[in-house]
Amino acid sequence: MFNGIDINQAYLEVCTKRFCWTIGKSLRLIETDLSKPESVIPQTDLIIANLLIEYVGIKTFCKKAAVAQTQYVSCVIQDPDRKQSFVSESPYQSAFHGIGKLHQDVDETKLTDEMALYRYTQVYRESYDMPNSKRFVRLDYGLEGKG
Repeated sequence: MFNGIDINQAYLEVCTKRFCWTIGKSLRLIETDLSKPESVIPQTDLIIANLLIEYVGIKTFCKKAAVAQTQYVSCVIQDPDRKQSFVSESPYQSAFHGIGKLHQDVDETKLTDEMALYRYTQVYRESYDMPNSKRFVRLDYGLEGKG
């Protein structure tokens, strides 16, 4: 069983339409705010967290991944050294009003150090230069002693 988690019910509804052939069979969608203490990530083997940690924070994310006993964590963060706006210019920009209040830059070293506190070792790193002068960094971690 795969789980998809998002804070936005409208996004989950789009996902339901797009993947209706697998919903209920192998994909369960969960609406939750991972920044809240009571929210949990279900036990799973893999978490893919792209541009999520910027909203829930390093400590909260790492703790929730560890509680879920996730074997692998793959995440994408935006390189804060580029000094570009986190939300790119687009016709949909109004949908992101107010999101800047939640956003916090993610320092790659601090993320890796926090993951290590929960016995996660970095196993992969790659950076991607984007056409809008942003850079995304993919960081993968594996849980020591599992697998």
